[in-house]
Amino acid sequence: MCGICGVANLDPRADAISPARLRAMADTLRHRGPDSDGFYVSEDRSLGLGFRRLSIVDLATGDQPMVNEDDSVWLAFNGEIYNHADHRPALESRGHRFRSRCDAEVVLHLYEEYGADCIHHLRGMFAFALWDARRRQLLLARDRIGVKPLYYATTPNALIFGSEIKALFAHPDLQPRLNESALSLYLTFAATPAPETLFEGVHKLPAGHRLIVDLNSGRQRLERYWEALPDPSERARRRQPEEYVERLESLVRESIGLRMMSDVPYGAFLSGGVDSSLNVALMAELADRTVSTYSVAIDGDPTSDELRFARSVAERYGTRHHEVVIGEQDFLSYLPELVWHQDEPLADPVCVPLHAISEAARAAGTRVIQVGEGSDELFSGYTSYAFFTDFHRRVWQPYLRLPSPVRRAAAASLAPLMTLDRADVLRRGADHGELFWGGAIPFYDTHKHRLLRDGGDRAGQDAVAALYAQVDRGVQRPSQLDRMIGIELRQRLPELLLMRVDKVTMGSSLEARVPYLDHKLVEFALAIPSEMKYRDGVTKWVLKRVAERVGLQRELVYRRKRGFCGSATNMLSPGLLARAEQDILDSAFARSRFNLGYVRQMLAEQHAGRADHNFRIWTLWNLVAWHACWFEGSRPRAAEPSLV
Repeated sequence: MCGICGVANLDPRADAISPARLRAMADTLRHRGPDSDGFYVSEDRSLGLGFRRLSIVDLATGDQPMVNEDDSVWLAFNGEIYNHADHRPALESRGHRFRSRCDAEVVLHLYEEYGADCIHHLRGMFAFALWDARRRQLLLARDRIGVKPLYYATTPNALIFGSEIKALFAHPDLQPRLNESALSLYLTFAATPAPETLFEGVHKLPAGHRLIVDLNSGRQRLERYWEALPDPSERARRRQPEEYVERLESLVRESIGLRMMSDVPYGAFLSGGVDSSLNVALMAELADRTVSTYSVAIDGDPTSDELRFARSVAERYGTRHHEVVIGEQDFLSYLPELVWHQDEPLADPVCVPLHAISEAARAAGTRVIQVGEGSDELFSGYTSYAFFTDFHRRVWQPYLRLPSPVRRAAAASLAPLMTLDRADVLRRGADHGELFWGGAIPFYDTHKHRLLRDGGDRAGQDAVAALYAQVDRGVQRPSQLDRMIGIELRQRLPELLLMRVDKVTMGSSLEARVPYLDHKLVEFALAIPSEMKYRDGVTKWVLKRVAERVGLQRELVYRRKRGFCGSATNMLSPGLLARAEQDILDSAFARSRFNLGYVRQMLAEQHAGRADHNFRIWTLWNLVAWHACWFEGSRPRAAEPSLV
């Protein structure tokens, strides 16, 4: 796992690229690669690559940028290719010569064979920049699911890119400016959808996309090379329930085994839930060494404390177990540092406990960690999925069958008597909109109309409609659960959940791997019928059956689901709420854009316990902290977590 950056001059009259400029960009990524660095500048000084390395595989000879045999193709690579060893014999038989055991070198030789389509031969997580000196073409690529990020910006003279936005701003031609048009989208999704960011002119490469830049003409071509769709052969085949379970177990076992490829110590985050416990059980079975596990809890919050479940799993499978307990001060200390590592705000308080166990893992000598992200999205693990599935069938569809004038009249007459949440549901139905927008929506358009001084817009509704349109084009007659999973895989998972995992773990120089998001497993999971995921009132039924087969106790497998350390509801304690209120209301940025009367109303209702606005308040607090960091120069260091 590493950090990459670079510059490609689009104008031949542009200043020659210097190693010093690349070094300044790469230095901002030191946390992503504390072990070494490397740089390459083309002969005509029109293309430069920078690299920071976190050594995981082939510690001795895996330095980058990496070059092919005749020095015509150069690579700066971030990620892991889990099937790299499978490709080596065939490539060597065709005359390719390897200089290392590093997985990244396989990408170079696959490119020589297949060009930009080399991506289709890669199984893993990655974001890379590949320079073809003969063609004078730059290839930027982000992995299928979006585990690794890659950002870019075009100035009048050059294309600038990097693993994090802060690397781009180390280039003198680019300065931070707020992207006003993306602000509404952040408030809807708690993260900005790709390709937008909250910085004007800075884009993130969407998951499953590649960008080809031709320096001869200066043209850029953005292409989708993969989409989250079911395996067509599996979709056409109807299996018995236990056949789905058996096939899924095989794929999960294979994926976890592949992600144990490492020349350094590895471990797992263990919440004590089904996903992480199944991961640890199979890691312990497949490992050639003792697995380290890490768990976290919030001090004084028994409702979210899962340490006893995690401890029982750790004891059963003989892991080297560590526990971290955090409190209010950890949140206050880390928030300014958090928004710097995030680049742009990710309104998820889980980032704070995630940071605490990342620091603990790194302090204990672990460099590679496996995490459970993606399982709930793929297999319908959230209780909200069950609620929306049932509500859609029993209430929403009959409501939409009413004539449009009736729905509009109902919304107009009843909405003023309801909470904003329920009123927004009525209004969406009147407009023939979608019921489910995602698993983390702080502000619907009705809320934003109250919040924003300019009255808000339809950006959220339009973005959700576009996501559903993508899913509906790709899958014939999808169920509502299929559709919900489909939009989550296209927005919330890559741009909020996976982005938080990458930014927070890499902030601690720790590599996180996501076995439930192997693309072959994803394609199979999307082909599993909805009734195998939400079955007889049981969420995530098919994966829970896998967990039973592996040997996890039924008490653990079928207990009530809890979020990781809870949620915004329990993380925003009274003390933190008071600090959030102060920071939001004192913010000149908030005063210039938000209706503070509505903000004060939310805060008063929260203090009085009349409503749950925790997530909305956290979203605003995260935003003003981000603005203070990037536009007002405020970035103190974070406190270290305590081990117990």
